[in-house]
Amino acid sequence: DVNSLKVQTVAKLVSLPDFEYKVVKGTAGKSITPRGTLPVLHFNGEILYGTNAIIRYLIALAEDSQLLGDDAFTKAQVLQWSEFSSNDLEILATVSVLPLQGVSLKKMTKASIDEMQTAKEAARQLLSIIETSVEPALMTDTFLVGKKLTLADIVLCCALYPVFELVYDKAAQSKVPNTCRWFQTIINQIKLSEILGKEVKLCEKAPTYDLATKTVKKESKNISVGEIKASPKQSGGIVLKKQLFKLPRTTVKSILHTPTKGSEYVGKTFKVCGWARTVRSQQKNTLAFIDLSDGSCFESLQVVATSSETSGFAEIGSAGGIGASFKVVGEVVASPKEGQAVEFKALEVAVLGKVDPVAYPLKKTKHAHSKEFLREIAHLRPRTKLIGAVARVRHACSMATHYFFNERGFKYVHTPCITSSDCEGAGEMFQVTAMLPKAEKNLGQLPLVDAKRAKELKNYKGSYSPKTGEVDYTTDFFSRPAYLTVSGQLNVEAFACALSDVYTFGPTFRAENSHTARHLAEFWMIEPEMCFCTLDDDMNLAEDYLKYCVQYVIEHCADDMKFFDQFVEKGLIDRLRNVLDNEFQRMTYTEAIELLNQPEHLKAGNFEEEPVWGIDLGSEHERYITEKVYKKPTIITDYPASFKSFYMKKNPVDKKGRETVQAMDILVPRIGELMGGSAREDNLEVMEGIIRKKGLDPENFKWYCDLRRYGTVPHAGFGLGFDRLVMFVTGVDNIRDVIPFPRTPGQCEF
Repeated sequence: DVNSLKVQTVAKLVSLPDFEYKVVKGTAGKSITPRGTLPVLHFNGEILYGTNAIIRYLIALAEDSQLLGDDAFTKAQVLQWSEFSSNDLEILATVSVLPLQGVSLKKMTKASIDEMQTAKEAARQLLSIIETSVEPALMTDTFLVGKKLTLADIVLCCALYPVFELVYDKAAQSKVPNTCRWFQTIINQIKLSEILGKEVKLCEKAPTYDLATKTVKKESKNISVGEIKASPKQSGGIVLKKQLFKLPRTTVKSILHTPTKGSEYVGKTFKVCGWARTVRSQQKNTLAFIDLSDGSCFESLQVVATSSETSGFAEIGSAGGIGASFKVVGEVVASPKEGQAVEFKALEVAVLGKVDPVAYPLKKTKHAHSKEFLREIAHLRPRTKLIGAVARVRHACSMATHYFFNERGFKYVHTPCITSSDCEGAGEMFQVTAMLPKAEKNLGQLPLVDAKRAKELKNYKGSYSPKTGEVDYTTDFFSRPAYLTVSGQLNVEAFACALSDVYTFGPTFRAENSHTARHLAEFWMIEPEMCFCTLDDDMNLAEDYLKYCVQYVIEHCADDMKFFDQFVEKGLIDRLRNVLDNEFQRMTYTEAIELLNQPEHLKAGNFEEEPVWGIDLGSEHERYITEKVYKKPTIITDYPASFKSFYMKKNPVDKKGRETVQAMDILVPRIGELMGGSAREDNLEVMEGIIRKKGLDPENFKWYCDLRRYGTVPHAGFGLGFDRLVMFVTGVDNIRDVIPFPRTPGQCEF
């Protein structure tokens, strides 16, 4: 009984220790509840009947259950899906399977009907509804509502379970691959097999009746091109009333990324476009193979063209081979090649763009092109397997970032790239000025403040006031010195002190003359900020965020990750799963120094810089702690104030008179520092004192101090180098290979 199954599933998920399920037979002709409704709940002598009422009661008993969603809107979406399942789908599913279970529809309906035909029509109608309503909703999402299991998934899974087990064979399943994937995910999460006491799996072959529909082939010279419909549903749950745009082609991913690796599309005709990874000719140039990639996934689609059956075959040989672009109309056919389920039989081929095989730099070689060479052709390197895979993972990390913070109520704030403040106080900033063209006309002389100009500037109302002998930036574009920002943190704090929980995700810049594999002049930062939170809250958020990104990439970029695991870093996926399966190690800076100074670690580490209290830990120290000692990410807190930023909240002086701040760094294997954060100083007097002590101009931070002057609150946040995150999840060892166009000292092409 579907209703009883729903109740049992919810009871199991909310972990009610004293819940007992029994099958009770009622007296003939009498109901055991006021309305004869099943199931029924007995509690303290009272009776509650009706599936929805019982489920709501069970969920209410578990205070921490989020099966109904986190907020009012999510709850409404959950209830909407639940009602849709109960009202529109359950009856069709029931009618579809009852004859197979020996239950007479004639007796139930008291009508003269063809039972098997009625069941068959119900199954077809149900499949049609799943195709149009459920399948699009699961095109990009794992769950029906949000990013975790809800009552919506439970109700729909229980409703569809009988037909997926007894009725829908592989042919039917091929029409709803997203729903099948979702169904298998849900039955595992709710442990349906344990509830039913038997293994639950998709039907291999439908018994008794066949759902296949006859198709009539049209005899026509024009090829009818099919399409795999993409879902209009986006992460925000918005479905346009009328959607104008659709891809004028079918992507390689939509053909190959199915439960059967494309086999469900055998016999169907599509149009695909892309670039050739390889082109091979056989049988005296009457047969050609094109490995076609459109970048939608790691795999390429093998196109098979013949001189006798493919229109435009002659153009293939003159296209130039690797790198040429093609448009192909063809039919999906079963592939005889081992490890490849399908290939694409070309009916029409058109060359969109030829290449000169001599001049094209990405030639087929015995060994892969070096990363150094690929950086010289950064505009073409996305076509390689390595950089293409990096780009897809980088995209996945970006989407995971926005999903993660949006699900937790954070607001995305766009902070400026041009600033007059040095957030880090390091002075390594790119200056932005419009004065150089004027200086060139003035024999290279910048305008300086002389005695006359100094008198004029006494009445200047701006917060910036240059001194005699300094460059007069009041005549510049911004009327003061301006720089490319090294961080959006100071600006995003202003919005945090109004919206509570915010984050920024954008480019930042540092004029550091560094040539290491971990540094860029232009890089991307993710910086959340939370009001009314402590450093512990900050660390918890950071750990959750990193694990979320790792999990998202593993789930959404499986083929790319297999490539990285095999060819970039052996054991990469196991390393990342270790991150997911373990809580991060936490220790103070002082404890870390004491650890590194233990004789066995001093000997094993053989550090170039002695780990004494007061130094800023180097990469050698950070990686030793994460790779050799704990073998997992480690959070180090309470650093010396001497080398940390002015905005970090101070701790009480320790017993040895040393000053530390409430700061934390998350260190990860292979990278070292990946994330850094702190509780922010919220005391105005202390903040102004630190600014002066650091040798900074208080006038430049007056607006920042206003956040402490007017309604100050405790708050905290962290910054993550996004490019280092991509390095961490891909195993790529040079940061210049995980950003599309790296900007480093002496390198600003493209």
